[in-house]
Amino acid sequence: MTSNPGDAPVNPYAAPLSAVADQAETGAEADRSLHLKHEASIGSAGWLFVLVGAALMLVALAMMLTLGTTQSRIRDVVMVLLLGAIGAIQLVTGLALRRLKVWSRGVATVYCVLGLLAIPVGTLINGFILYLFFCAKGKRVFAPDYQEVIAATPHLKYKTSLLVWIIGGLVLLLIGVALLWAVLGV
Repeated sequence: MTSNPGDAPVNPYAAPLSAVADQAETGAEADRSLHLKHEASIGSAGWLFVLVGAALMLVALAMMLTLGTTQSRIRDVVMVLLLGAIGAIQLVTGLALRRLKVWSRGVATVYCVLGLLAIPVGTLINGFILYLFFCAKGKRVFAPDYQEVIAATPHLKYKTSLLVWIIGGLVLLLIGVALLWAVLGV
């Protein structure tokens, strides 16, 4: 070991020092890291809104293709327009939730409050989504200044665990099997 007069001895086996390693996490990074999982949960709720909105629009399209075969035409046209509009609004709201747009929380809240009436599964799902929106972390994530935090920290990303991907794949597989079963009438 060599040393300079008046200095502490130098350890040749010590790890090199870096100015980057010594920097503390910025306020924006700390804020975003604290809320990143909540952002991902709200994004998942947004995907749910997108899927339901797209399904409603497909139902409206299917109904529109069969309009010529029914006798109560005016009622059916109104139903098609209503389902299509509700689906389109829900689809747009879901995409806005994925981007954490402040206005989307209000529109989604209306859908979720109505969804609470779908006892028991709808009550559980919509109750959880309302919790995501209005708990302390949800209020922070939807705060107007939080968009600046997101813009300042684009390098921070949420990593979904493998278990969640596996469960999600199984759920989609079960939905596909159920749809096939319903269509084929097995």
